[in-house]
Amino acid sequence: VRFDHSSLLNRPIGSSGLPWHAHSHTGDDDGLGPTTEHNGLQLVRTLLYPHGSSPTDGGSFKLIPGAHLLREIERWRGFDPADSSCSSWLRSQRHPVTGNPLTIKELTLPKGSMISFHHHMPHDVSPRMQGGTRKALLLSYREIDPAGILRSRSRGVPQAWLEELPAAQRAIFDEF
Repeated sequence: VRFDHSSLLNRPIGSSGLPWHAHSHTGDDDGLGPTTEHNGLQLVRTLLYPHGSSPTDGGSFKLIPGAHLLREIERWRGFDPADSSCSSWLRSQRHPVTGNPLTIKELTLPKGSMISFHHHMPHDVSPRMQGGTRKALLLSYREIDPAGILRSRSRGVPQAWLEELPAAQRAIFDEF
């Protein structure tokens, strides 16, 4: 594996969160675009929460373990477990390996927590309504692309900083 990209996630009070989604990884896709194709390369996302996060402090992180094996990335955009068709679908699904029913896990993350998950794992970040800014560091690692086709820019470097650099220096960041 190699480092792919990073991002600082600061969610202030009033942040809308991010509804149910999963990420594809076919180039520079951030997982929110229209691409649902799976290129066969595996990517692991790791979130570090220095101050923790929990439903009681106005922020929750939810995921559906095992659903990443279904490779139905498009299903998670607009997924709403309160909708009867979504909840009915979820109740009918089984983990492809264990055979256990798929269920939503809502996590309480104490200070200093780290969670790693597969990029196809459906997850949801609730709106931040109280408790101050929720901070997280996202680190993503993926298999090396043997064909050398995929290239990602490190999202740990703000775009505005990159735009201030001369073109020759900016190109260096295309290697990360």
